[in-house]
Amino acid sequence: IWVQAAVTLHARFLSAQNVACALAATAAAAAAAAAAAQQLQQQMFSTHPEARPIVGSRPVYAGNAGEQLEQVGSRPIYASNAGDDARSMIIGMDELGRCYGIRRFHLLLLIVSLLLMQPAACAQGLTPYLLQDIQEEFQISAATSSLVGSAILGGSMVGVFLCGICADALGRRVSLALFAVSITLVGLLQLVIPQRSGTTGFAMLIMVRILIGIPYGGFLTAVTPYVIEFFADSMRGFAQGVSESSWSLGSIYSIYILQAFGNTHGWRTMLALNPVLPTFMMLLALACLPESPRWLLASSRNEETAKQALGSVLSSPGVCGDVFVGRVTRIERPEGVTTPSGSFGSESLATVRFLWTPEMRGSTVVCGLLYIVLAGVSNTLYIWGPAIAEEVIGQPASLDVFQRAELGGIAGLAVFALLSDVVGRKPLLICGFTILTLVVLSCHVTWPQSAFAAVWTTGQFGASITWAVLPLVMAETFPTAARGSALGVCCVGGRAASVLFPMVAGHLLDSGRFGVLVSVSAFLAGSAVLLSAVCIQERANSKLEDVCSKAQADIQLHLER
Repeated sequence: IWVQAAVTLHARFLSAQNVACALAATAAAAAAAAAAAQQLQQQMFSTHPEARPIVGSRPVYAGNAGEQLEQVGSRPIYASNAGDDARSMIIGMDELGRCYGIRRFHLLLLIVSLLLMQPAACAQGLTPYLLQDIQEEFQISAATSSLVGSAILGGSMVGVFLCGICADALGRRVSLALFAVSITLVGLLQLVIPQRSGTTGFAMLIMVRILIGIPYGGFLTAVTPYVIEFFADSMRGFAQGVSESSWSLGSIYSIYILQAFGNTHGWRTMLALNPVLPTFMMLLALACLPESPRWLLASSRNEETAKQALGSVLSSPGVCGDVFVGRVTRIERPEGVTTPSGSFGSESLATVRFLWTPEMRGSTVVCGLLYIVLAGVSNTLYIWGPAIAEEVIGQPASLDVFQRAELGGIAGLAVFALLSDVVGRKPLLICGFTILTLVVLSCHVTWPQSAFAAVWTTGQFGASITWAVLPLVMAETFPTAARGSALGVCCVGGRAASVLFPMVAGHLLDSGRFGVLVSVSAFLAGSAVLLSAVCIQERANSKLEDVCSKAQADIQLHLER
């Protein structure tokens, strides 16, 4: 299917004739634009000798200090002093997405984003492959052993809500560092679970895994807002795709660690130490980045910190096209807007209430339902992947099947990163749920291992697209000031489904009702296709909303080259 699609697209859109026509049209347009710009510049210099071009090829007059010189969109550009090259510009906070461009800073952020989800991925990545050892040691059923994976998801039900609020109250960067340290330190407690301790030892393991789930949920609410709030409106989808690939990289890293050390170390050591190195690397990477400027501005925090964070981005040279390189000299807020003085609880409660206002209620419900289906179905397939493979193939599947499937996940993220800003979020969301539906339905058929590997890889391809696009849809739906809390509220139901669905699946597998499991999962995924088609609004390449109140919306930034 992939090869056929690639050949079709190549033949239709990339033929030599079309490329030649496109190049010719582009060259003609560029020549016409250059001639018009040169003629305009000559006219301006002949009429006004003091005129000088300062923004691309557009002429701007250097008059008296503070004199308005040019209108860009709805915002004016000013010259700071007469007779010199210093220039200043005023933009609204909502126009940061058009001012950012593509800079060296963004290249660094893309590299760092490859590490941001890895502590959470490594905390859970080994679970499906160690369940058999845990089941044998504690003499428990398959359904009971699934609690080892589901416990983290259960803890994340609390974690997404609390940590989402934390991300809006403390900031994205600080919260991510806190989550990474917590998930590693709590995970080390798995080393002290007594050997052959029966029910008591298993209960201790489940408690530790629930505690791990709290910071685990924090990654789901903080990574996407932190990354997309730095990028231009036309680059948010690409940035989200790169950051989501850190999950697949963490899963592949976990499998390699298991293959290298699984025969010489027990499951306690593998579960406890797997996230240590990714956490250390993530903390080093975060030290190179500032806090989200949009969060600092939207939450009315320390303005000097906001200026420094924005300066880290705006002072970075561009790598593609013309960008404004400079610094922030002043932040101008509407009258009556001050730094929040209420308590942590009162501010957080007001933010959560905002999500259930008439304007936001529908979006909150739809996003929550879609996340329930995605988290429930995909986590069931993830946790019970080896057992499902054995049902379909008729024998235990090789570990290589699931390792290759992670490569399909990376391919899905690459497709999402390349297309989400071009075709939009909604078509990709529908496509991802459709693939998931068809792959689940195909489990009714008996396959040889090679064919099952291809089907499972395709399923991972579709799931990775959906896991990348749905958090982005949710993040773009809600304003910056409430984005972390909104993701937390929308994810609570899905986190509960992540626990309940695998438990029910385990009982169905134990009782031999595999066909029921497949049918119900396919029905839910198909329902999500219809819900996405009817209720989701396209927000690709549109401005991010930043504040919850219209009275706070007119925040202006004074920039200077």
